[in-house]
Amino acid sequence: MATARQTEDSDALVVRLYEAHGARGSVRVRFGVKATKVVECNLMEAQETAVPVEQDNSIHLHIRPFQVRSFLVWGTV
Repeated sequence: MATARQTEDSDALVVRLYEAHGARGSVRVRFGVKATKVVECNLMEAQETAVPVEQDNSIHLHIRPFQVRSFLVWGTV
């Protein structure tokens, strides 16, 4: 499951992923606009770790059962 919304204090989007089935594995998230910067953040949206954007405009990550992961995404239309 995923949600996205505009941040209150910048032009980034907050993208939250939630693993709802009790599984673990690899996840690829492909963005509809050109992602120029992606940073993993905590639930309070404080920046933590830069995430490399691949050539196909996606990020690749691993997720654990019932884990929530949040990202700040900056992009161009």
